[in-house]
Amino acid sequence: MSAIASADVLIQVSYFLTAVLFIMGLKRMSSPVTARSGILWAGAGMLVATLVTFLYPGMSNYELIIPAIVVGTSLAWWSGKRVAMTDIPQMIALYNGMGGGAAAAIAAAELRVSRSALSPSSAASLARSPSAAAPLPSASCRASFMAACASAGRSS
Repeated sequence: MSAIASADVLIQVSYFLTAVLFIMGLKRMSSPVTARSGILWAGAGMLVATLVTFLYPGMSNYELIIPAIVVGTSLAWWSGKRVAMTDIPQMIALYNGMGGGAAAAIAAAELRVSRSALSPSSAASLARSPSAAAPLPSASCRASFMAACASAGRSS
């Protein structure tokens, strides 16, 4: 078995394990008694998914990815420790908005790359590509920010 094939099998098995960990975490979060362990299960799944992503063949830009993970984790840890329990819904809405914004930025970058690589006659294939869904995460981002602002105004 070649090294690339074995890495691909490891990646696929790890993603399956990640899905199982997420499902078990969500199930445990359904009860206040087991919610803390559910968060730990889901967190372990996210850690596995993040680490395994680095095994993808052709993965590059580690000098940008690693600092981004460190900065994002640090800010999330700090904000998670400082936010009051009554402000958790606004924080979650803000985090969801940031995720939607990140997805919109990635979709926009992919759309730009796709457009520059295509000839004018192959524009129809661009409409069928995943990049054509760029407005969806952008709308999700705006909706999450609006929900956070609305609930922040309500709690004052």
